[in-house]
Amino acid sequence: MSIKKHICNICTKEYKTPQSLWNHKNKIHSNIHQKSTECIQNIHNLSTIYQHENNIDKPKLKKTENTICDYCNNSFSCYSSLHRHLKICKSKENIIKENDELKQKVSNIEKSLDELKKMMLEMMNKKCKMHPKTLQKMINSNNNITINNNIQYVELGDEQLDKVFSKKEKIKILCEMNSMGKLIKHTHLNDNYPQFQNIIITNAKGSQAYTYNKILKKFVLCDKMELLEEMIMYRFDDLIEFYNECKHKLEPDKREKLEKLFLLKYNDKYYVETSKEFNVIIYNECNKDNIKYKLNENGLDNELNI
Repeated sequence: MSIKKHICNICTKEYKTPQSLWNHKNKIHSNIHQKSTECIQNIHNLSTIYQHENNIDKPKLKKTENTICDYCNNSFSCYSSLHRHLKICKSKENIIKENDELKQKVSNIEKSLDELKKMMLEMMNKKCKMHPKTLQKMINSNNNITINNNIQYVELGDEQLDKVFSKKEKIKILCEMNSMGKLIKHTHLNDNYPQFQNIIITNAKGSQAYTYNKILKKFVLCDKMELLEEMIMYRFDDLIEFYNECKHKLEPDKREKLEKLFLLKYNDKYYVETSKEFNVIIYNECNKDNIKYKLNENGLDNELNI
C-alpha cells in the first residue's frame, strides 16, 4: 500500500503527514508563508487548512481587456456580464449622443465652407478675368503655392543686396539709363539669384499676386499693386546705398540723374506707373525664364515645379 506524500509548495520537501508539513512551514517558512488569523479560526481540520493554503498560493486570474467597458471603464468577471451592462450603460448613451452632435456640427461647418468657396469664386470671377477652373483650384488649395525645397527663398525686404552684389554689379546698375528697372530685373528676375525670385504674378490683369512668406515658408496670396509698390520702395533703399558707396566712381551727369531719381521715392505717381510696368514684365518672365513653374492641364494647380 502506497503512502500519500505531503509536499511543501515552497521548498518541495516531502512529509508523511499533514501535521509534519504544517510544523515545517511554521518553523521554516514563517516569514514567507503568513497565515490569515481569520482563516485559522474558521478552519479546524489540518488537511482542510493545508488545501486552503495551496489555494491561497495560486495566483488569481486577471480580468482581461475584453471584459472592460469601453465607455465607463468598469470591469466584469465575464463577457456575458459586460454584454448585459452595455445595454444599460449611461456613459455609452452620453458618448454616442455627443458624437452625433459633433458629427452634425462638422457637417454644418463643411456646408458653410462650401458656400464661402462659391461666394469667393463668384467675387473673384467678377473682378479678374481668369478661367473658372483656375480660380477653383486656387480656392481649394487655400490660396497657397508649395515651393521647391531646394531653393531657400528670401522674403521681400530681407534680400540685403548691399552685401550680396559686388561693387562691379552695383556700378553697372547705377550707370544704366533706367537704374530702378535694371535693379528690379537683376534682383527678382535673375537666375543667378533664385532665392530673390520671391514675387509671382499669374495674371497681368488680375488684382492679386503671390509673395514668399518666411514664417509660413511658402508663397501666399496678396494684393498685387501693394506688393509691387513695396518692392519699389525696398529697391529705392538699395539704390541709395549703392550710390553712397560708389558715387565717386560715377560721372557728374550720372550722379545728377540719380539724385533726381531719388527725389521720386515719395512720389505716388511714380510708384503707380512703375508698378504697372513691372506687373507686365514680372508676369512674362515668371512664365518663361525665371520661376519656370508649370500649369496643370486643367489650369493652375498652385504647385511650382522649379
